[in-house]
Amino acid sequence: MEQDAIMFAQWEPEPMMTHNGKEIQAAFVGRIDEGGPIDIEKRIDQGFFSRARGIAEPSQGVKNKLLRQTSILQEKFSEEAWRLAGQALSGGSFEHLGLPSRSEVLD
Repeated sequence: MEQDAIMFAQWEPEPMMTHNGKEIQAAFVGRIDEGGPIDIEKRIDQGFFSRARGIAEPSQGVKNKLLRQTSILQEKFSEEAWRLAGQALSGGSFEHLGLPSRSEVLD
């Protein structure tokens, strides 16, 4: 992060999946939050709190770097990703993950 060598991207909405062991059970897009506009600063605070017990929030310097290096992808990207994932599903690209080839994502 010191060298600005990595960036973080936040999908809006996020691609998600459910699984049972090694097999994917469902794929979808959504968000796990309180709704409304994405608040990157709040997500940074929550991420540090939930992963580092006893640390209420990251230092302001770390938070500023994370804020500077995080972007929110436009919704059109998730729509395109969903379309491409559907094509890959119907083409059998996910069979090795337990998702059989089919034309409908949700069935």
